[in-house]
Amino acid sequence: MLDIPDDSIGELSESSLPDTWKSFPHAESTQQLGNKYIEERDVLALKVPSAVVQGEYNYLLNPLHARFAEVKIVGAEPFEFDGRLFGLR
Repeated sequence: MLDIPDDSIGELSESSLPDTWKSFPHAESTQQLGNKYIEERDVLALKVPSAVVQGEYNYLLNPLHARFAEVKIVGAEPFEFDGRLFGLR
């Protein structure tokens, strides 16, 4: 678990993403969005919808952001990915 300053988190809604955002292999358009996020350095963390688990989110951290050092690891717990997500079962 991470502690990220609340005032440094941006969000991309599903409606703001290109139609191909969940495609596999990954669409170049989503990579371009990620590159723009890193280069602009507007927010420290970006909340984005998960392409794998509907209704969940991922947080992308920008290591180039001026406040990156404020991110703190406050806990860890084991997580086992379900093999069905990867076609292993």
